[in-house]
Amino acid sequence: MSFISTNPFTGKINAEYPFVSDEEILRKIELSKEIYNKTWRKKSIKERIEHIKDLSTYLLDKKDKLAKTISSEMGKPIKESVAEIEKVVWLIDYYTENAENHLKPKFINAKGYEKSYLRYDSIGGVLGIMPWNYPFWQVYRFAIPTLLAGNTVFLKHAPNVPLCAFEIEKSFNEVTGIEGLFQNLFIDIPQVALVMEHPFVQGVSLT
Repeated sequence: MSFISTNPFTGKINAEYPFVSDEEILRKIELSKEIYNKTWRKKSIKERIEHIKDLSTYLLDKKDKLAKTISSEMGKPIKESVAEIEKVVWLIDYYTENAENHLKPKFINAKGYEKSYLRYDSIGGVLGIMPWNYPFWQVYRFAIPTLLAGNTVFLKHAPNVPLCAFEIEKSFNEVTGIEGLFQNLFIDIPQVALVMEHPFVQGVSLT
């Protein structure tokens, strides 16, 4: 079995990628763990924003190309694919403009205590299991706030949109300059358990 990209308009296979081995999964998790512990979790929110904010420019510059990738894999009309990329850009701009306020400690009233506050700490690696119908939007929707909060991200995308998954991973690698911060996992359903059981992986986002 494998991830297979098929053009729904022609029925022709665009590309095919085999599932990665369990050993490769563990290697990717260790890379993510190293990045998290050595650099990403230690960065301030401002520093994380600096790494992420230029994604919007990157995506706008490549909007037409990325929209064609979406349409050629899952059949969405090209205008809708363009609109999906534009919606992702809006999301990135929103979170990079508001993350500092969202994530700053919040003082609360707690009976019996002189001073109490709510603090947002990172937790480690987070796995996203995402669908094919909005192959860019659903991924960035979970990944952007997750990364800005100081976590690292793994993506198990739908098996019919591997080219979209590649383009998304490429966007994070090129803009952040940190390979391994966001990683694709071309894995079978039984292998999801291997990822979830790893002590570094502390959360799962489903759609």
